[in-house]
Amino acid sequence: MIPHNQHYVVTQTLLHTLYYYIIKRRYGQVLKYEKIIYLKQSD
Repeated sequence: MIPHNQHYVVTQTLLHTLYYYIIKRRYGQVLKYEKIIYLKQSD
């Protein structure tokens, strides 16, 4: 049997992956731009 906690983690991971895929597809250029800014701020 799969522990409830593990099932929850898998579900959350799938949701986050799906969410990221949708956002990346719709706002790919914006994400690239913001990621570059974020990386520059991290230095």
